[in-house]
Amino acid sequence: MGKDVGTSILTGATAERFEIVKWFYLEADDDTGYDAATDLIARAMANVHPATTGMTNSRPRQDVVVRDLLDDLATVLQVERWDAPKVPAADIPARLRTLAPDWAPYRAINGLQIRHYLETEHGVKVATTGHKNPVDPAAIRDSVTRRDTTRDTASDQGDDARERS
Repeated sequence: MGKDVGTSILTGATAERFEIVKWFYLEADDDTGYDAATDLIARAMANVHPATTGMTNSRPRQDVVVRDLLDDLATVLQVERWDAPKVPAADIPARLRTLAPDWAPYRAINGLQIRHYLETEHGVKVATTGHKNPVDPAAIRDSVTRRDTTRDTASDQGDDARERS
């Protein structure tokens, strides 16, 4: 008991050239039914990040979540408030991660990427004021309104075309 402990080099298991693996002995007793691995697995599963997909009832989970960055920006900047203050672009990623902690793109996004997205995708000019790049909630509100109006207009034109045919 306790002899199967050690360190080894493993090749071919991952895309890496090799992996260094630490081995441990897990006690099991077939006579009593005791299995230390059960407790270890339970503790490990309790610490798995919720964004990690797993198997449920032997079927892959198919929860498809779609997020819209502009809508999420509107939420975190509280654009519904008429007196919402401008927020530095560098502070927005943390707010997005708080809003959607399981959404992988928000874990890696930064303030400059948000600024670039707003300028290229929605024409929102984010000023460089003391290297803070303050994002104006009113400009985000206007972009959401403009986008929704464009969608509604395109939808109405599509309905008109279907009615004529």
